Amino acid sequence: MSMFFYRPINYMKERVHKLKQGEDLVHDRRFHIISCHDIEIVNVMQWLNPINFEWNGAPFASNVLFEIYKNDECLKNLKDDETDPYACFTIQSFNDGRPMQLAVKDRKLSSFFEYLKSISFQGSMEELEDYCEN
Repeated sequence: MSMFFYRPINYMKERVHKLKQGEDLVHDRRFHIISCHDIEIVNVMQWLNPINFEWNGAPFASNVLFEIYKNDECLKNLKDDETDPYACFTIQSFNDGRPMQLAVKDRKLSSFFEYLKSISFQGSMEELEDYCEN
C-alpha cells in the first residue's frame, strides 16, 4: 500500500471494527479528510487505475472519495465465526463526484482491500521508505 493511503485505510478498518463491536460512534468522526496537492491525486488515480473511466487530470479542488456503507441487518445477524471481517460493508469510489469502478469483483469492502493489497508494495513501511529514497 502506498504511504499516502496507509492512514486512511487503517482508519477505515478501525471504524469498521468499532461498528462490528457495537460501539456507540455518535461522537466519533464520520469522515476523514486528507488534503494534498494535485500531483498526489494524479498518483492516486494512476495507482487505483479505474476501469472504463475517462480521466482528464486533476483540476483545482480535485478529489478522490470513498464511501463505506454498512448493512445494519447484516450486523445484527453477524456470527462471531464470520470469516470475512468486512462482510456487512460495501464501498463506492468517486473522483470529482463521478463514480469510478475499480478492478474488483464486487463492491464488498473486503474485495476493495484485496484489490489495494494486490496493487501495493508488500514489504514493511521501513522497506518502502528505503525503496522510495533510493
